[in-house]
Amino acid sequence: MVKAAEERRFIPLTIAVGFVIALSAVAYAGHVPRAVAAHGIDKILHAAMSFTLTMLLGRALRGRIVLAGLVVFVPLALDEYLQRFSASRSSDWADLIADVLGIALAIALSRARRASRIGDDR
Repeated sequence: MVKAAEERRFIPLTIAVGFVIALSAVAYAGHVPRAVAAHGIDKILHAAMSFTLTMLLGRALRGRIVLAGLVVFVPLALDEYLQRFSASRSSDWADLIADVLGIALAIALSRARRASRIGDDR
C-alpha cells in the first residue's frame, strides 16, 4: 500500500510534463496564436509552467526543491537554445528569464512553507 502511494506522487508531474511536451510540439509545428506572443502572455505562461513543474517535481522528490529547480531548468534552457534552429520558433532571453523567475518563485515559496511548518512545530 505504501509503494502505491509513493508511485502516485509522480502522477501529477507526469501529466504536467505530457502537457508541456504537447504544447511544445504544437509550437514547433507553428500553431501558436500570434496574440499569445504579441502581448507578453508567453512570458507569463513560461513562468507558470516552470513554477508548476518545479513544485510538482519538488513534491515528487520529497522536498528537494533546489534539485527540482535544476532538473526543470536544464531542459527548458536547452529547448530555448534549440529554438534558434527552428523556422517556426524564436529563441528569446526573456523567455528563459521568465522560466528562471518561475523556478525561483517555486523554490522561495517551498522554502517559506517549510520554514513556517518548522516554526509551527516549536
